[in-house]
Amino acid sequence: MRRATVQLVRQAVSEGRRAYVLVNSHSEGNAPLTVQVHAVG
Repeated sequence: MRRATVQLVRQAVSEGRRAYVLVNSHSEGNAPLTVQVHAVG
C-alpha cells in the first residue's frame, strides 16, 4: 500500500496536480508513524 500511495502522489505532483493522502490506523495500526515514514521518504 505504501508503494502505491507514493507512486500516485509522485504522478500527481509531476502533472502539476495536488495530492491528498488520508491516513488512519486501520491499514498499518499507527497513523502518526505511517505519516512520518511517508514524509521522510
